[in-house]
Amino acid sequence: MVKLNQQLPMPESEETKTLKILVDGVRGKVDFQLNADNGLDTKSGTLIALVGTITVFYVSIIESYYCTVALIPLVILAISAYFLLQALRSQKYNSGLIDVYDETKQYRAMSEHELLNQLLSDYQKAFDDNSAILIAKNRDYKSGLSFFLISIFLMVIFKLF
Repeated sequence: MVKLNQQLPMPESEETKTLKILVDGVRGKVDFQLNADNGLDTKSGTLIALVGTITVFYVSIIESYYCTVALIPLVILAISAYFLLQALRSQKYNSGLIDVYDETKQYRAMSEHELLNQLLSDYQKAFDDNSAILIAKNRDYKSGLSFFLISIFLMVIFKLF
């Protein structure tokens, strides 16, 4: 039984369904980026702890045969720590989430179709903004890891000779 003032749900248009799928897809990409950032932070933090541990261990070993060449791995470890700390640097990410109280975009006044288009645009902008941050962060992490591995290799070589 339908009341007089009750509106029946209108069937969704194909375009609205498509927009919802696109919004969900792009929002998923933004969520993936934010999780990737957390992963890079975890790896960088763990590697910094390892750099500190290896530095203490290596310094205790080179005390017995001090020479300037033996300090090269420590300098490279310091460079590694620098890049890893750069990767851990706090960044401001764009989550793409809307602020319903932000009256500049007037989300509340939009039709469903307009709102979905706006959300798609907001999430895509967030993805684009975050991509640049993640590329730089990933580059710093890989540089730190590379210098770390070089220093470990040199430590092994210097200890053998």
